[in-house]
Amino acid sequence: MTPEAKVKKEIRTVLDTLPGCWYFMPAASVYGRRGVPDFVGLWHGRFFAIEAKSSVGKTTKLQDREIERITAAGGVVGVCRSGDDARELMEGLCS
Repeated sequence: MTPEAKVKKEIRTVLDTLPGCWYFMPAASVYGRRGVPDFVGLWHGRFFAIEAKSSVGKTTKLQDREIERITAAGGVVGVCRSGDDARELMEGLCS
C-alpha cells in the first residue's frame, strides 16, 4: 500500500464514523474531470472535498485549480495528510 493509499484509508475511517456524512471517491479515468479531490461529500448541509496527500506529497496545478473553484463556490476543501487532519477539517465544518 502506498503512503497516499494509507492516508486515504485513514480518511475513510474518519468519514465513516460521522453520523449522516455522505461522501464518495470519484474514479480517476479519461472521462472524469482531472484535478477533482479524492473525496467529495456533504455533512450537515455543507459541501466538502478532501485531497489526500502523503507527508511529502504536493498538489498539482490542476488540483489547485479545482480547490480554488470549490472554495469560490462556498465549499470547504482540505489537503489532508492523516486521519487527524480530516477529523479537524470536519469538526471545523460544523462550527
